[in-house]
Amino acid sequence: MARPPKQRLIAVIDVGSNSVRLVVYRGLKRSPDIIFNERVLCGLARGVTATGGMDEQAMEMALAALGRFAHLCDDMNVDQIAAVATAAVRDSENGPAFVERIEKACGFKVRVLSGATEAGLSAYGVLSGFPGARGVVADLGGGSLELAAIEDGKIVEKTSLPIGPLRLLAGLEKYTSHHAAEVAEALRTVAWLPQCQGQPLYMVGGAWRVIAHIHIIQTGWPLHLLHGYRLAGREAKTFSDVLSRQSAASLKEIPEVAARRAIILPLSARILSEILGIVEPGFVYTSAYGLREGILYKLLSHQVRKEDPLIAHVKEFGARSARFTSHGELLSSWINPIFPDQDESDKRLREAACHISDISWKSHPDFKGDLAFTRALVARFVGVSHAERVQIALALFIAYGGKKKAKTVKKICKICSPGEIDKAAADGLAIRLGLRLTGGTGQPLKKTSLTLKRGKLILTIPEADQDLAGVIVLARLEALAAHLGLKGEIKISR
Repeated sequence: MARPPKQRLIAVIDVGSNSVRLVVYRGLKRSPDIIFNERVLCGLARGVTATGGMDEQAMEMALAALGRFAHLCDDMNVDQIAAVATAAVRDSENGPAFVERIEKACGFKVRVLSGATEAGLSAYGVLSGFPGARGVVADLGGGSLELAAIEDGKIVEKTSLPIGPLRLLAGLEKYTSHHAAEVAEALRTVAWLPQCQGQPLYMVGGAWRVIAHIHIIQTGWPLHLLHGYRLAGREAKTFSDVLSRQSAASLKEIPEVAARRAIILPLSARILSEILGIVEPGFVYTSAYGLREGILYKLLSHQVRKEDPLIAHVKEFGARSARFTSHGELLSSWINPIFPDQDESDKRLREAACHISDISWKSHPDFKGDLAFTRALVARFVGVSHAERVQIALALFIAYGGKKKAKTVKKICKICSPGEIDKAAADGLAIRLGLRLTGGTGQPLKKTSLTLKRGKLILTIPEADQDLAGVIVLARLEALAAHLGLKGEIKISR
């Protein structure tokens, strides 16, 4: 029996120039669950420049990995396999024969993407992970560089260039001035790129994610999360210039850099530097979403694409994990009236926190706050900045009894401004009050209300339900009121 759309298993297999990867997603929806993710580095693009074709050893390695992927998909009973091949396969003389070998051995069809199609799918992946994004998407693979301009949820330009580092190096340990000149010349052919000066740059691809990871470690950025990591354009340019001058041997000494990545990293940094020199972005964002997420995004209806991925994710979490249904949405609406001056972005973060407010109800009482904080920080939702993610996590930490200046969260909270921390603390105290008043159920939220009046924070409870009030409820009301500079009062209405 076919699974319903939100439970379907969709396998995306990416036969890339440097690696082959399988990602299995659950749900044809705005924020799908990743239930399996495996990558094998094969280096298919390594021999393309020198011989015109892929190396036999690399192909055998890829076939072995793809055979394993096919077996796993069969065992998982996936509903759909979307297998694609990119630069190494499309530009190799032996590419068609290799595709035939894959299809015969593995039993699934492989779509060889054109450069323009690959660029478009990478751009859709960024649009999926950064709703409303505007700027330049740059996706560096082993065999090619894909560029796209995005605006108002649409792709307005797209280009593919055969300047992937694995392909250019062709087995060399170090890039030369000839390689640098080839990169610069290729980028000069992209007539639309200088017109995007000053716009944000969204960088996609394994090598560039490693560069972002190194920057996180070396600068002591407290949140070790790549998606959404933001760098000022000038800082990114300086850092990529420094890395482009490093040797592979020195980069191998960095624990975060795999030996095979170290070889292509200096040239990858040089390519990034050249792009930054043309675009001169105000900010550079690292995107964990790219080609594979773009494939999935394209499968969605236009209506589903318009959904907020953060809210879609937390709503599903609440429906699956909360003690009682609908509590998150009711809780958010119940709290909103006491923050009349906040904008939609503040309300959105509070709504997200409310939907996952039952994140630690099963945990040991001594660890509920810390676990809520950690789980929110590492959750797979997108559509938030690092600071916004920390705000959601801090609100939940406080909702479970944590303090905003606690040592366990102090370092990471430096990401946020004092104003953002105060807002998160207010959200957390309000959620804490709501959870205690209701016990996680929705019915009391429909009968009671929170209002502001003449310097007071008033919790109004109908006379018929006055036994909902209690010493602990009053204490939590007063804690929230004190944070807001008000006095707390419980009012019984008749």
